[in-house]
Amino acid sequence: MLTERLELVFNGTSVSWNDFYYEEERFLAAYRWICQTTVSFPVALVGHVSAIQTIPRKDRSLYVLKFERPSATPCVRGTNVGELTQVEVWTSRLEWLRTLGEGDKVLVFGHWRPSIGVTHTRLHRSGDTAFRKILERRMSIWLYAKTQISKICGRAAEA
Repeated sequence: MLTERLELVFNGTSVSWNDFYYEEERFLAAYRWICQTTVSFPVALVGHVSAIQTIPRKDRSLYVLKFERPSATPCVRGTNVGELTQVEVWTSRLEWLRTLGEGDKVLVFGHWRPSIGVTHTRLHRSGDTAFRKILERRMSIWLYAKTQISKICGRAAEA
C-alpha cells in the first residue's frame, strides 16, 4: 500500500504517513505522538465539527472550532479510567470558518500543541458509563493560513 511506503520529510526529520495523518479513532495516538516528539513537525487531523464558538475579546473576537470527541478508551493505568481527546482549532479570522458547520468533516494541518499542565479528570458521563473517571487529553492549533483547514464533506454527503 502506498501509505506504508510514503515517507514525509520536515526540516530533515523523516515521518511516516501513520505518524502524520490521524482520523478520529486515532486522536489519542496523535496526542501521545505529539507529546513525545522532540522536534515539532506538522500533523494532519481529520474529524467532524461539533461546534464553532465565538470568544469575545476587548480588541477582537477569537473563534474556536471543536471536533467531535471520539469515545473514551481504557487508560493504561486501569480499565475503570478512560481517556478521550478534545481537539480545538483557534483563529481570529471568522471568514476561514464561515463555510463550516456542525457535522462537517474537515482536515486541519499544522503544528499541534498538547495540553499543558494538569489533564482534566472528571467522573464518567453518559456514553462512557464503563469508566469511573475520564482523563481528557487536549490538542489545539492556531491557524496562520486558510490553507491549513479544508472541508472534506458534509455529514449528509457521507451517508
